[in-house]
Amino acid sequence: MTITDLVKKIDSLGVHYLGEQSQHQEPQECMGKLESLLEGRLPGEYREFLLHYVGAFMCDEYVCFHFNEVPPWADAEGMMSLDVFYGFTKGVYGLIQNIEIFFGRIPATIIPIGDTPFGSQVCLGISGDERGKVYFWDKDDEREIAGDRENDFGNVYLIANSFSEFVESLFVAEDEPIDPAEYEDDGESWILEDY
Repeated sequence: MTITDLVKKIDSLGVHYLGEQSQHQEPQECMGKLESLLEGRLPGEYREFLLHYVGAFMCDEYVCFHFNEVPPWADAEGMMSLDVFYGFTKGVYGLIQNIEIFFGRIPATIIPIGDTPFGSQVCLGISGDERGKVYFWDKDDEREIAGDRENDFGNVYLIANSFSEFVESLFVAEDEPIDPAEYEDDGESWILEDY
C-alpha cells in the first residue's frame, strides 16, 4: 500500500484534527526531534503517514479494527475501536508526549501511536522482530517491564504485520457517531492523572 493509498483510506473515514499543532516547527524538524528521541528512524510507511498528517486526529466515523492475535477477554468478533491517531501536536494527543508518558510502561521495542477507549494504546514496533508491526497494549493488564519477553509482552497483542495492513483493515462499525468536540484538548488528561 502506497502513501497515496493510505491517505485515501484515512481521508475516506473523515479527519478531524485535535489540539494545537506545533506551529513553530516544520514537520521535518518534528520528525528529527522524534527520531533523535528514539535513537533511530521510524518504519517508512508510518514515517510518511506522520509527515502527511502531521497533527493528531480522529476519524469522523466510528472506526474499528480486528485483532490478528485476539486477546482472551475480547468478544466473539475480536474487534476494538480506535479513538485517536497521535501526531506532532501539543497536549494530550502529542506523539512525543505519549511516548514519554508510556516510556518504561510498554516494551522498549514499541511506541504508542494511537489511543483506544479507556487508555489502552495502539503501538508500532520500532525495532527488533516487532519493527513495522502494529500492536495493542492493554492498559487494564499493565505489567512491570522486567526485560522478560513473556512478561513484557503478556498484555500486548498483534493487530497487523505492517502499518499499511493496519490502515487497510480499519472499518466503520455500526454505532453512535462520535462527537469530535468530546476530544478537544482542555489541557488536562485522565491518563496523566492516573500516573
